[in-house]
Amino acid sequence: MKSQLRLRRERMLPEPGDVVVSPGQEVSPVQVVARTHRPTRFRIVPASELWHISPDEVVEYLQVSEGTAVQQGDVLLQKKQLLGKKTLESPIEGTFFGVNHGRLIFQQYEWFELRALVNARVVNAIPKRGIVLEIVGTQIQGVWGSGKEGYGRLKMRATAETNPLLKDEISDVEGAIVVAAVVNNLDILRHLQQEGASGLIVGSLTANVHTKAASIGLPIIITDGVGTQGMARSVFDLLRDHEGHDVALFARKPDYWGNRPEIIISHDAAGGASDTPGAYHPPVVGQRVRILRAPYQSQVGEIIHLYQHLRGTELGMKAHGADVKLADGSVIFVPYANLDTIV
Repeated sequence: MKSQLRLRRERMLPEPGDVVVSPGQEVSPVQVVARTHRPTRFRIVPASELWHISPDEVVEYLQVSEGTAVQQGDVLLQKKQLLGKKTLESPIEGTFFGVNHGRLIFQQYEWFELRALVNARVVNAIPKRGIVLEIVGTQIQGVWGSGKEGYGRLKMRATAETNPLLKDEISDVEGAIVVAAVVNNLDILRHLQQEGASGLIVGSLTANVHTKAASIGLPIIITDGVGTQGMARSVFDLLRDHEGHDVALFARKPDYWGNRPEIIISHDAAGGASDTPGAYHPPVVGQRVRILRAPYQSQVGEIIHLYQHLRGTELGMKAHGADVKLADGSVIFVPYANLDTIV
């Protein structure tokens, strides 16, 4: 968890397309920075049925080739008659895929638009793929994400770090990123979506809600874990202090390379910021950290010793880690992968 940093993040298209911004340009969260055509669905034009001819005759009158881009109104079939020509025009736009039993098959496309999601400056453009943005803001990493992205104004709907969100507390949330401590009912997620929320930051989801959360069309980031433990005080206070700010959710799921769901709260660049380290640096003695895994999940402590060699854990595994002193004075060993540094 890091505050007032200068962050660099890539925004990449899922497949090659067009980058529509330039290095040095300032962008807003809603601004389209790149776009591409993506295949959506197949459409069928029943040519033999429309003309009352056999399927074999369709090829005889065909005016388009496989792989050809077709616009609405283009001629698909043409037949000479005594008085002029008979034509069949395309009712759709797409790419002609082929003929199957007298039916013309088309692949349709739609524009996929990649938005910045943050207030930032473009520092690099990668031709046909995307851009690199420089952002001044606060970064909070989560432990789970629903695999979606979103942006909006930060709106607190949590009155304390452990209180479940109630249905009657969900009001005036259209376009907002809602902050809740605990969600213990799947209907709460559905109601947030119905009320037009753009996303959810939650301390914890109960197990029954977590198993279905990814199927809800809502960007969701869990900051602390599955259960009812709520949200760590340090995260809760940081989000509360930034209520009303623009916030982006990059709710990707954690992966093998250490990428985790990420919350970025945009700041005014004029306020100044420290630079994000260019490479990973392990924690140092005296640094405050948040623990991400049970049984000490969400607790905050201070590193008092770093281990240079692998050390055994309570689960019988070996890992690089540190001794952390908790608020009650107890000292525990925690693997680096289970620590979130607080800056």
